[in-house]
Amino acid sequence: MDKATEMHIFTRVVEQGGFSAAARHLKLTPSAVSKQITRLEDRLGIRLLNRTTRRLSLTEEGKAFYERSSAILGEIEDAELAVSDARDQPRGTLKINAPVAFGRRQLVPLLPEFMRRYPELRIELDLIDQTVNLLEEGIDVLIRAVAELGDSSHVARKLASASRVVCAAPDYIRRHGKPKTPDALRRHNCLLFNHPSSINDWNFKDGQQGISQTKEKHVCTHSLQTAQHLYPVAIEREDASQGKSGNHQRQRNPDSATNP
Repeated sequence: MDKATEMHIFTRVVEQGGFSAAARHLKLTPSAVSKQITRLEDRLGIRLLNRTTRRLSLTEEGKAFYERSSAILGEIEDAELAVSDARDQPRGTLKINAPVAFGRRQLVPLLPEFMRRYPELRIELDLIDQTVNLLEEGIDVLIRAVAELGDSSHVARKLASASRVVCAAPDYIRRHGKPKTPDALRRHNCLLFNHPSSINDWNFKDGQQGISQTKEKHVCTHSLQTAQHLYPVAIEREDASQGKSGNHQRQRNPDSATNP
């Protein structure tokens, strides 16, 4: 039996005034409680209780042991309550990392209500589009548009689905023409990320046939927000809640070729 349990049984015997009362409180037999006290005294090498047929009384050593045991058990209870309160009322710092566009459109509007609901939490929100390392940067929640996890030790939950469209500024279409097929995009200036990303692979479907193109980087950026002001031609994710991608020309189905 562990020491904390021994202390618990001993303090209950003292507080209940006897083995029988303590046994009822602990849902044990009186003989089991008596044996535990005897084992505790044998282990410590001292007598903690004076036993008579009428009553129990503490020895001087028993008084000191009871006081220290009560304090220790109180600390254990406080520690358990603190953990339980933290479960019911989260506190501390929550580090969230999300893409710029998603964070501004979806997360930031939700923060005031979230902070009212969990006032003990401190939010650190970083909005960047680059690849980050959860462990090295101490991130608690990472939001990214990915098909599968790169690290199987991470836990993921799907938040929403997003489609991608090929889009271009109206002025660019007027000057360079509108591409009719995915292959025609090879002759156009394309805006891509300047860091490794699957979003740089433009995958189309024509019926059941897949068409994949890894574009040459003519213009590079690290931010989708920047892309909204720079395109010539770019792949953009539609807003998951609004189904919009901005005020520009889009082509979902150039000659039946669509982007998944």
